[in-house]
Amino acid sequence: MARNFAEMSRLENEAGVKLVCSSDTSVRDAQKWEMSSQLARRAFKGSLGTAMVLALAACKDDSGSIASLSSKVTELSGQNADLQSRLNPKIEMVSGEVAQPETFPDTFSMDVSQGGTFEIAGFDVVEDTVEIIGVSGADGSTLAELEGDEGLGGELISIQPNEFDGSLVVNFGFDSLGDVVSLTIQEAASEDLGSIEVSLVESDGVGTGGDAGSDGGDTGGDAGSDGGDAGADGGDTGGDGGDASAGELVEVTGDAPVQGTDAAEEFTITVNSAEGGQLVINNFDVANDSVNLSGLTDVVADTLDDLVGQEGFGGELISVQDNPFSGSQFVNLGVDSSGEIISFELGGVTQDDLSAVAVSIA
Repeated sequence: MARNFAEMSRLENEAGVKLVCSSDTSVRDAQKWEMSSQLARRAFKGSLGTAMVLALAACKDDSGSIASLSSKVTELSGQNADLQSRLNPKIEMVSGEVAQPETFPDTFSMDVSQGGTFEIAGFDVVEDTVEIIGVSGADGSTLAELEGDEGLGGELISIQPNEFDGSLVVNFGFDSLGDVVSLTIQEAASEDLGSIEVSLVESDGVGTGGDAGSDGGDTGGDAGSDGGDAGADGGDTGGDGGDASAGELVEVTGDAPVQGTDAAEEFTITVNSAEGGQLVINNFDVANDSVNLSGLTDVVADTLDDLVGQEGFGGELISVQDNPFSGSQFVNLGVDSSGEIISFELGGVTQDDLSAVAVSIA
């Protein structure tokens, strides 16, 4: 209570309310106000409203009589809401930039309906809030409640911890160009999901959607390079049950998408935790082409379908998501040591083809 008295001068200036402590405040009045103030506190968010109500609980107004609690709460509610809006403005987030805290608490606002990769630094998991615009299929008041809800394009929202930088990555889906839509919250862990408050807002524009390239695929880290049981060294590859015939070797790098041709081709992909990458193969021929993966550890696979659910980078699980916009399959292998996604995308492949895509592990 002493702290609240000390703050009365500041409260008077900020809210325009004159509070004068009176020495003749009766014990009965003080008790009555103390009990009432416990209810009044619920009408206020933030330390300002709480301090003002506590001050009223022990003081008279300048008219010399105990103020009506209901009228004061009504009056101060409007003043407190105005002060909170000025003290706690929304931070409009921009894709590709790291949003920084400005006040305490903060509301970080992001519009994911048109895509983007968003990031927050200095987020307070107890006090701050994330406003998410454009995810109409989700429902919940905390980040934990959003996980598994419908994201962009009817796919499920997923949340993965990034072991390398101690952050949480929320994957919402693909935008209309097939790019990942995501939010990274720095210095947050899985156990914070139930504490991170979110508010969901409908988008004014037409939102985009799709299956997230990185949703559902857990992010990971460290990976070895000794490989597993290679399809090319005796394991069957392909969906026809036979040994995969070696095609023309084509190296896939992150410099540019690789275009498949009419010839049978074996696309070689090398990935590791130190230098990941997001690789793209277009015009993949399920019947004749194959994929050779180098850099995974303890993975045994003859087909793309075999990879799903096995341990990828950092001990996380490999996942494959369908991209309905580009008509391709996005294979999420985890993240590298910089927190970047390690993946490859096969254009011209459907989910029905997963067991027919020949894979060998080198």
